Amino acid sequence: EKFLALLDDNNDKAQFWEVLRAYVNAAHNNAIHKITTDYPCLTESDIHFICMLMCNFSNALISVYMGYKNPHYVYNKKKMIAEKMGINDNIDIFINRICSK
Repeated sequence: EKFLALLDDNNDKAQFWEVLRAYVNAAHNNAIHKITTDYPCLTESDIHFICMLMCNFSNALISVYMGYKNPHYVYNKKKMIAEKMGINDNIDIFINRICSK
């Protein structure tokens, strides 16, 4: 919740993503660093999305903070990222595997 307050001010958005990324890397054995290295095709927006998934943010919350007009877009975004990464599993399975290591 403290992280989310940072998103209310545009000046703090960069700090929010930096802190969230650092948290995910610390909590999950440098996972975001590994993902960005293994999948250079991912955009910063994709990485932000993955960070939120790894922190178990709800689809509704992801939708709000990523600026999606429709919460169902989160499902489409998950499919697009999985396709970009060339993984056969859906992104949730991929994330669960990373988080369980």
